[in-house]
Amino acid sequence: MTVLQLKDISYSYPTKRNVLQDINLNFEKGKIYSITGKSGGGKTTLLSLLAGLDVTTDGEVLFNGDDLDKIDRYKYRAKNVGVIFQSYNLLPSFTAAENITMSLDASGMRISKPQRKELINQLLDVVNLEREYAKVPVGHMSGGQQQRIAIARALCYGPDVILADEPTGNLDSDTQDDILEIFTRLAHDENKCVIIVTHSKEVAEVCDEQIRISKGRIIS
Repeated sequence: MTVLQLKDISYSYPTKRNVLQDINLNFEKGKIYSITGKSGGGKTTLLSLLAGLDVTTDGEVLFNGDDLDKIDRYKYRAKNVGVIFQSYNLLPSFTAAENITMSLDASGMRISKPQRKELINQLLDVVNLEREYAKVPVGHMSGGQQQRIAIARALCYGPDVILADEPTGNLDSDTQDDILEIFTRLAHDENKCVIIVTHSKEVAEVCDEQIRISKGRIIS
């Protein structure tokens, strides 16, 4: 089932034209995708458009058939899409539970304290972290542990789409494999649409579909 669609997308900055040109792509639930290409080729810009953080110069980004230009982008980002960054973007002095709770609150999801605690415990299970980490400030964690918390935070409100920008770029090979196993499970077992921007050939080869961008165009 197609959940995200790009129709005749082009994007230009005021100082740089044709960052993306004539992009047409469909993304389905239940699959994991990689987007690869050289630096400056348009990968991160494409991810920003899918996340609703940027607006296309031409064309449409559709979520479940609805044009992002015609729906509430804040609600889309807060409820329908989870974004994971290479730098984690966590608050280091806050615990894992507090970081996750902030995303819950931003999404408008209102649940009782016992329900919230149970949800956080379940999310830690999903990302293969012991539940005791809920009370640990994330600044005291390793990079791999912080990335797991970032994934848990992105999942807390149940989005259909997971977008990850170089999620394994700062991790060792063993931790990279563990993170990729989580993403694969989310796509194949939880029916999420997972889209990963990466420079890594190893990461791309794990994905169901590989998309390559060069100079703003899809080349394969």
